[in-house]
Amino acid sequence: MRLRSIGRWRDDEDPDLSRLVDPQWCDGESEELSEYLEYGTLLGVLLSGPDRCRLCDFGFPQTFVLTDGVYMWRQLLHHYVGAHKVRLPEPVASDMLNRLHELQDAKQDTAWWRDLCGTTLAPRHGSSLPKATPPGAPRGVGEAP
Repeated sequence: MRLRSIGRWRDDEDPDLSRLVDPQWCDGESEELSEYLEYGTLLGVLLSGPDRCRLCDFGFPQTFVLTDGVYMWRQLLHHYVGAHKVRLPEPVASDMLNRLHELQDAKQDTAWWRDLCGTTLAPRHGSSLPKATPPGAPRGVGEAP
């Protein structure tokens, strides 16, 4: 599996952060995307120390890396998008928002869970299942009557 790293602007070879700031960007879309980025799945913690915003003094004491299974980003990316209107490239933003909308519109299926739990539950404590015969014990010892 390969995850696409986004939101990098630490090295000279990375995109210029100031060129991505768009103060006219629609608040609803930037907020929605910022929340998507904030609640990704924790992939790991970098040992590089605190992660600080390059546009203000906001930061986190540690650098968390998040993912949605396609992209990976530092936790601070949600701050850049929400607070500073850093606009991600259109293919990335559209892909994330489409995935979010698909999840929001998904139909809930609870029947499979009920079926699964009804057929594969582990026995409850104190149930009357036969006890296993201890290794090396004569047949009949330790078995339920």
